[in-house]
Amino acid sequence: MSRLRTLLAPAFVILCMSAVYARQAPPFLATNTWATDDEVAYLELAAEAHALGGPLGLVGALLRGEFEETARGPFYIGLLSSFVTRSLEGFDRARAFNFWLGLTMLALLTALIGHAYGWPAGLFVGLAAGARAVYRLITRFLATFED
Repeated sequence: MSRLRTLLAPAFVILCMSAVYARQAPPFLATNTWATDDEVAYLELAAEAHALGGPLGLVGALLRGEFEETARGPFYIGLLSSFVTRSLEGFDRARAFNFWLGLTMLALLTALIGHAYGWPAGLFVGLAAGARAVYRLITRFLATFED
């Protein structure tokens, strides 16, 4: 019984946090149906990197000094470059990817806090971060969360 309880606490905490996050996402995702401003720049850079051969091609171009974008970090561009194309479908994929990346990072944060400080603390941090506007602002890129 003790082993089952040890496994159920983290699963329950991460499930609760995921439900809160996922419940809030669809209305915010629905408000942004077309790329604007910085989103366009990231998508263009990701499409360029895709043409270079995706993430590995981007690494090679960075090492050769052929890809010199300095305003945006190459890690996220590299992640996007594996599937983004210059189309509305590419933008939709990027929004979905951003949603899942945000959920994964939130689950990781919840699990780390829960493991280090106890699952009640993990639950509190996960629910607070998943529900707060601050977290929505952090994950805003490509999903355009608005209050």
